Amino acid sequence: MESEEHNQTDTDSITVENAGEAVQIPLIYMHSHHPTKPLENLCKDPNCTMNTQGKSTIASTYIPQNTGPTYQFQPDSRFNDSANTVNQLDRFLEDQKELLSRIKQINSYEYADVDVLSSVSQQHNRVASSLNKSIERRKEVPKPIDFTNFNFAISTGYSFYKFVNGSWLEKANIPSNCSSWNCYDELRSRFEPSTQDMVWDYIDKDYEETALREYYLSAMNEQLIENEKLNPVIDDLGLIDSIETLDEYFGLAGQFAEQFIMTSLFFVYKFPTTPKKDGDMEVVMLLQDGLGLPTRNYYIHDHKFGKVDGYKHYIEKLFLASGMSQADAKLDTELVFNFEVGLSEIMEPIENLCRHTGNNIKLSLIDLKRICKVVDWNVFFKNSGVSEEAQVVIEPKPYFTKLAGLVQQTPLSTLKKHMKLRYLTTAAPFLHKEMQIIHFEFHDKLLHGVQEMQERWKTAFQWVCDIHDLVNLQQLFSNNLSTHFYEEFDTLSEVMDKRFKSLSWISEESLQNAKKVISQFARGFGHKNYNSLSSLEGKIIHSNSPWTNYKLLAKMVVFPSSFYHRPTVKSQHQTISRILYNSIPMLFFPLFYDCPPFFYGRTNDKLLGEPAFNFGAFGCVHAREYLSVYHASYVRFNRKGGLVDWISEKERAHYEKQIETISQQIVAWSSTDLTLNVKLIASQLLADLGALSIAYEAFQEYKNIHGSKVKPSTYLYTVEQEFFISWARISRELVTKEHAEFDSETCYHAPRELRVDIPLSNMIEFHKAFSIKPGDRLYRPPHEIVSLW
Repeated sequence: MESEEHNQTDTDSITVENAGEAVQIPLIYMHSHHPTKPLENLCKDPNCTMNTQGKSTIASTYIPQNTGPTYQFQPDSRFNDSANTVNQLDRFLEDQKELLSRIKQINSYEYADVDVLSSVSQQHNRVASSLNKSIERRKEVPKPIDFTNFNFAISTGYSFYKFVNGSWLEKANIPSNCSSWNCYDELRSRFEPSTQDMVWDYIDKDYEETALREYYLSAMNEQLIENEKLNPVIDDLGLIDSIETLDEYFGLAGQFAEQFIMTSLFFVYKFPTTPKKDGDMEVVMLLQDGLGLPTRNYYIHDHKFGKVDGYKHYIEKLFLASGMSQADAKLDTELVFNFEVGLSEIMEPIENLCRHTGNNIKLSLIDLKRICKVVDWNVFFKNSGVSEEAQVVIEPKPYFTKLAGLVQQTPLSTLKKHMKLRYLTTAAPFLHKEMQIIHFEFHDKLLHGVQEMQERWKTAFQWVCDIHDLVNLQQLFSNNLSTHFYEEFDTLSEVMDKRFKSLSWISEESLQNAKKVISQFARGFGHKNYNSLSSLEGKIIHSNSPWTNYKLLAKMVVFPSSFYHRPTVKSQHQTISRILYNSIPMLFFPLFYDCPPFFYGRTNDKLLGEPAFNFGAFGCVHAREYLSVYHASYVRFNRKGGLVDWISEKERAHYEKQIETISQQIVAWSSTDLTLNVKLIASQLLADLGALSIAYEAFQEYKNIHGSKVKPSTYLYTVEQEFFISWARISRELVTKEHAEFDSETCYHAPRELRVDIPLSNMIEFHKAFSIKPGDRLYRPPHEIVSLW
């Protein structure tokens, strides 16, 4: 049961003494599955004289209570504003307050008044002053460990995810304009107010930045947007109405695709290499697409999802708002929906696209024409900005084989209506209020459970290429981030390389193939790239509609080029919004994962956190995405568009066996009412496990190099325990019921609780760190443990 954590308690106390006046603080020690520590290790201050009586060990969880050992803080030079003293006393007092409050909630025991603790800090005026400053700093930077978020009533051996995040899950709320809430959302939200100011700094900058400012201003000009109504889309809707042949239909679809308006029956990914190197090749990937509901299952199993009526209502309202009559809107809704039903029937299930099933096929243009003759591919690629030399990859092949038949038996008028629906769906958020609300009510509220639209300025910032990511980094970090960050980053990379060499199930030949894949693996740091905006000078202006500016800017977007370097300019230190594309392995790190709680760097030469938290958070994220290159469909591609089977069939069989084993663990573990698509999430859950294992080894390597410099950030846990706490903490998330349902059908990742507990149950290092033993839910005997990477 979840209450197994509290087995027994012992009582002790400490005495804080200053200027001859002593205040006794009672302590309670909680004996559980946590390994104990020597009492003398509790206080790290070398100037602190500790008189210990009673217990010789202290459990990793403690709160105030009654009599016992005495710690004496001597009245000497330590009571200045030095960071060491402030942090030591600051953390001690705060930990005591937080733990007392939490255990009161759990057990309803009677304890000493928290005011006793307040009086301690009041006696040390200078320390108290610094403590207040420290508390203010913590409001700005998340603490590595916040005990108010823990649930100490839950055993670490039962659910580590709930142990670390239980109270947070109870007290946190999903904002009404969100469908989920997690560490990443908290981090972005913390910096949103300050980002409003930064856009104004662009007024005197180069046009590259001024264009973004102009775009933002156009998005905020609500009066102009309301006055324009449908004017920004009238010309494009007219082009759709004027289509008379299939060639014109697909030609216009290509033109829209260049502007990131996906109106066709396949999604287009373009991967130009910039700058182009010898042997590099532009790659275009075509994916099955064209549905308005999330997946084919929403059409086939409406009894389960119940979204069909809402979707039809959305289509009809969108058509009405575009100027159709009531009768035409109702008729066209049925025509378009029935076409999408037929489209869903020829699509492959999403779980078949995440496994190595041979669905990813590299083709020449001639081969593509042979498979899907109904499309004039020359015109489509020309209009979408794809060169004739581009390498074409399709996924999945059966869809494109069947697509020609469906298109040929569908009236052109229906295809045009479907294109109009897809176009309006993309444009609606950029148009007047009526269209925004129609889009919100279906896509956000019905599908994801969002209760209200977010503020306009937040939406505008999302359109302006994540500009607030850049602001966040500039405010938090100085240039000395790079040394601290890359030291840990390089340690992680070296361990990953060594790990591959040590894998017993991979042959030397396959290892060499893997190295070739890695050599083509693009890694970089930055945010979304744009080609030079100089050609748009004078075109992106605030007096345009935001939809007009969006289409201009979208043409300039390029996917990240092949580079892995260490940027030295502060503005280039954007962190980790990673992008990992199916067609070529590419790992790109824009901003937020370089910020606490994902990464604790140094600001003004003061340590904000400990390496254990960095490796447990950022290290795991990076290693996980790195491993994704070798999982599922990713293993088949290199940067030059080639399909590369880097392991043998025998080795693949071993890989699939591990997938099957962890799939069985998912089925046995899941206690939720939500039906999980095990085939969809198993591969990525295996990557989570591998990432944790690699990041943990990298942390141990870093610890061996730096020795005593690697210290716990709190008295209560070892650095090994803090590593696992970090992973559990950044994994926490609240989601709406609708969003959870959406993810169960579309997301390759397991729910957050499973992403923490299942991998940890397969890690002996975790078992040792928290004394997990037979009988605990998170314990697995050696023969049941999955180990691939």
